[in-house]
Amino acid sequence: MSMDGTVGLEVVGDSVHVFLPNSVVSVPATHIQNVKYADSRLRFDIDGIGMKIFEVGDGREGAVFTQLDALRFVGAIVQKQAEMAER
Repeated sequence: MSMDGTVGLEVVGDSVHVFLPNSVVSVPATHIQNVKYADSRLRFDIDGIGMKIFEVGDGREGAVFTQLDALRFVGAIVQKQAEMAER
């Protein structure tokens, strides 16, 4: 969960669920691109829907995650994508 509780991220099976106010976006983990934690922000793109997550305005806006949570998410995505590539 983001530090303000407005955004949640979850890796379940081969999918990523992004919980936003009043909606949930679920995509295959392989559609997550450019995932990184930099400048105290978690950033990634979702391929296929032209959606940039948490890359709002000057990069100082949007949901904020703790460094530990952000790095866990990045690690989970990288691991899941590697597993899926081996199949």
